[in-house]
Amino acid sequence: MTELPKVTVVQLTGAHPGGVEENAVEIVRRMASIARGPAYPIYAPLVVNDVATARSLRNQPQIADAMKRYRDLTKAIVPIGSWEPTASLVLASLPKSEGAALRKRGVRAEVCARLMDDDGNPLEDLADRVIAITLEELRRVPEVVAVATGAEGLVLLPYLDGERTPNLPHAAGSLHGLRRHTMTPENLARAAVEGMLCGLADGLDALRRIGVTARRILLVGGGARSAAIRAVAPTVFGAPVHVPAPGEYVALGAARQAAWVLAGGTTPPQWRAETWSVIDNGDEEVGAAVRARYAAIRNALHRT
Repeated sequence: MTELPKVTVVQLTGAHPGGVEENAVEIVRRMASIARGPAYPIYAPLVVNDVATARSLRNQPQIADAMKRYRDLTKAIVPIGSWEPTASLVLASLPKSEGAALRKRGVRAEVCARLMDDDGNPLEDLADRVIAITLEELRRVPEVVAVATGAEGLVLLPYLDGERTPNLPHAAGSLHGLRRHTMTPENLARAAVEGMLCGLADGLDALRRIGVTARRILLVGGGARSAAIRAVAPTVFGAPVHVPAPGEYVALGAARQAAWVLAGGTTPPQWRAETWSVIDNGDEEVGAAVRARYAAIRNALHRT
């Protein structure tokens, strides 16, 4: 992301474990730099070994100053993870034996490192050892945007009316990878977004194979208004995504071509377009995994 309104950026959880590619502190610093506002990072681990250490860390002036700002938040972007090694930041912070014991006690998901069971009820195990915003504080935030990593293996092939690229005119849509714990509205929604974008990425791959270089992706149309699609698109496409302000871009493109014919010359007329937002490259590793799962299902079901 390269453009944000001027805002104050506050870190909501302690630092991610070492195996995570990008640390929360660095994310907060970068977002504050883009937004030209103050940053309030938390220089502490996400989970510590005992309650006394956690209490001591929360009382440190810099951390306490950041955490007291939770009551003034107007918007929060929070991570949601299932209790699986690839999706849980908390699990990555714990010994394997403790993670397995918590699963036996009913832990199935986490929000800002706060644990939950199958029904979304909070579980207090680890609550006093976590350095993060509490669920009660989170409930008081006027707008909360929840972000999940992947669809936990669900794959949607969105060939609801056949498909042109690849050439599958008689194909039907299909959903794969359903398990009891993954059959949730959030995973189904994420799979739908990923599947639709993977379908577009197949077309993009066809262009790349004939030498077209994708320096940026322009996301237009009704789907571009979806925050979920805008957020996931760079990860699936593997290129920066530019979202222009809503407009009739097919008609504008035709008008620009007509103006070029009338004006003549070797280059089209330069018409200024207002950019709504710019989103940098997403997570390449996650994107590659999503595309690989999609391709495996597509190739298993359809010969192209």
